[in-house]
Amino acid sequence: MPAQLPHVTPTPASRIVAALAAAATLSPSLQAQDCTGAPARATLGTQEPFVTTYYADNVALIDLDVSTPMRIHGFDTLLYDQGAGNPPTPDQLGLTAEVHIYICNGSALGNSAALPPFPPHHRLAPGGTFGAPWRHVATGSVLVEAFPGTSHVHLGGPLHLTPGRHGIALEFVPPDPNSPANIGHPNVGNAGELHLIIGGGGPNQTLLLSVLDSAVQDRDWVGAPSPNGAVNVRIDYEVGSRTAWWQPFGAGCYDRPHAFYDELATGTAWQTDLDLYPTSSPVGPRYLVTPGSASYVVPGSDPTTSLHHLTQSAWSCSTSASWDDAAATFTMPFSIAPPGAPASDQISIGSNGWVQFGSQPLDCAAFYGNFARLQDQNALIAAFFGDLDPTAGGQFTYEVHQNGDFVRATWHQVSEWQTTTTQSFQVTVHSSGNIQLAYDTMNPAAITAVIGYSPGSDAALPPEVDLTQLPFEGGDGGVPPTLFATARPVTGGPAPNLVTTDLHPTAVLGATLLSLGSIPGGLDLGNIGAPGCAQWVGNPAVSLGLATPQNGQFSVPFPTSLLTPAAIGAPVVVQSAVLDGTQVNNVGGLALVVSNAACLIPGDDADPLTPDDLLLFDPSANFETLTQPAPGQPIALEVFDLGPFNAGHTITFSTDDPSVTVTPPTTTMNFGGVSNQTIQLQAPNLNSIRSVQLQARIQGPNLNGIVRKQVTIAPPPPGPACRVLKTENGRSKRLRVSQFVLEEKAGRFWSSSIGATGTPGELRQLIIVSGFGRHGVRRIEYRCDGNGTCSPPTTCQGTSSVVQAGRWQLVCGCR
Repeated sequence: MPAQLPHVTPTPASRIVAALAAAATLSPSLQAQDCTGAPARATLGTQEPFVTTYYADNVALIDLDVSTPMRIHGFDTLLYDQGAGNPPTPDQLGLTAEVHIYICNGSALGNSAALPPFPPHHRLAPGGTFGAPWRHVATGSVLVEAFPGTSHVHLGGPLHLTPGRHGIALEFVPPDPNSPANIGHPNVGNAGELHLIIGGGGPNQTLLLSVLDSAVQDRDWVGAPSPNGAVNVRIDYEVGSRTAWWQPFGAGCYDRPHAFYDELATGTAWQTDLDLYPTSSPVGPRYLVTPGSASYVVPGSDPTTSLHHLTQSAWSCSTSASWDDAAATFTMPFSIAPPGAPASDQISIGSNGWVQFGSQPLDCAAFYGNFARLQDQNALIAAFFGDLDPTAGGQFTYEVHQNGDFVRATWHQVSEWQTTTTQSFQVTVHSSGNIQLAYDTMNPAAITAVIGYSPGSDAALPPEVDLTQLPFEGGDGGVPPTLFATARPVTGGPAPNLVTTDLHPTAVLGATLLSLGSIPGGLDLGNIGAPGCAQWVGNPAVSLGLATPQNGQFSVPFPTSLLTPAAIGAPVVVQSAVLDGTQVNNVGGLALVVSNAACLIPGDDADPLTPDDLLLFDPSANFETLTQPAPGQPIALEVFDLGPFNAGHTITFSTDDPSVTVTPPTTTMNFGGVSNQTIQLQAPNLNSIRSVQLQARIQGPNLNGIVRKQVTIAPPPPGPACRVLKTENGRSKRLRVSQFVLEEKAGRFWSSSIGATGTPGELRQLIIVSGFGRHGVRRIEYRCDGNGTCSPPTTCQGTSSVVQAGRWQLVCGCR
């Protein structure tokens, strides 16, 4: 049955409920456009955006906390193997390498000295252990891409992770010059160790998956993992259709971050001068950005300033032990308070094109699209924040006005890193708080850069703006109430709380409303005196209760009546409304503000596996293909399943060749780990089969699918061969072998030996085709019974449908 609205005890009428109910009657027909279905396939990085500090070893260690069963489809990372750096790495762009994926229970970093069991190229470190707790679960491949582009790790099928803590290791093996994918590539002669790029970063998470920690390790697993930063890995994951989840959507009343920016693509030449004037609003300060009024001043040409050449002074931070990626901190003769940031008389000037206010910067590395460098530290002016290298030439200077009216930082004809492209621009900070950005000769950028402002301290970034469209007004820091759920709505579990926070201190009353639908695109509440606010919760809606905010927030529980099996998959929309006295939006002397909306989808977290989730894997072969040692010999399989199943499951084996059967045809196993299985392919003519597709149908609770893997049957191993010792008439015959067929043409025999098949030393079949001129061709087939040993010689009796004078008798022995 469809989910029903929860029963709610009636409460006194309030102007909040009445106002929103009246507004909702103007809404179009309800559709759950903004709140539909299960969580979409998504990605999560160990740090977002990626952070780049330096390149290091080639094993990525990641600790994950998984909240619901999920599939991992692949990984993205940053490799630095393009012939650059100091010293330069070999250029391996375009080469393909294997990536071995291991999983352990608990912490990857805590097991960083435990060598994995596969493949055998590892060297055991002193004091290290071999094997447990690591399990090799897949071998992927990676195509080496140019940094700052990402390199994608392809898997042969998804990895299935259960809830809990897991350690994952990605071992990047050096490209094999003899691999078919690399033969003939112009960079194949440079094949060698690959290098992962790491940078400072902390834990990162979504509602369903959390990265607890990450590091890099040497491919020989020697020593401790690198403690200097997080590895850059992005995980492509997907959860099941019955997963319980929630997500915010839709803007509430206003969201006006102080920050603004314009990112410049490679090849852009910026020429627009800018003035940033501090202004104020009812909520807070902001910048008014207008066309620049100051001209570019060549360093040393202003007699009213004292000039300092930064490259001749010490740096406050440096990632290169030089003035490439470095900064210096100074005390200004005045103090200013950038919008959204505390007042300070400290200023730091970075070689990569920025000015930062406050204490010494934590990071002075280049931009490369990493907005964390813009927003995570102190208030920062990005004049042309890219990757500049003043050690390659030009002037990098700092000037102080003689009366203390302003300070000026200039990058004059400074090169972009490892290019001949130079840029000339400057930042002037006035004691009034006004900031001027002036640009002289700016060439098409060889590397991405950003221009703008951030108050720092992990401040929110708004959508990108076009700073050539002036004037432009930055945000005043105003934020709407924020609504979130404290947990996912799992059926049968405890009810999450719906918390509304970020309330103004003058907030006097709040309510959270619930509906089973949303208003597509939101409904503007300007008609009830709340312009710029949007209603997302649909009509009919019920109030989950009125509340008096405490400490800037209030909370109501999610209805337990919607945590039943009947409600699984039914979207539920909630939104809060608050009355306060900020006068931002005025309704009878009180401001009505609304939060974002939240979509909650009850679920039971059941996740039926798809066929690819079961991994049939032979530890001695690669991920895609299983290898049978010899025709008719058993195949040792490890059947992996990392799913949360503990009931018996039946696996029925078959092949795509009707003549090839599997013994045993069925087996039963319990999932949630590894099971060793042995099967055998059988067929009348198995000796002539070199490849067959093995099919496994898996049936049981939460599972009904098919897995297909290709089986390559290895050629017979080299062993003792038999030769013809004599024939019936006693004369030696020299025979030629062609795929186990011996031919005699026109009475002449060609010398060779007979390759053995099956048991070493046993000749099972011999075909002689004799040509005697006008007597035509005779075909004599011999089937030999032998004891499989080299002594005594095996006697092979021949039979033929064409009877000649006498009978052939071959006496065979081992070489």
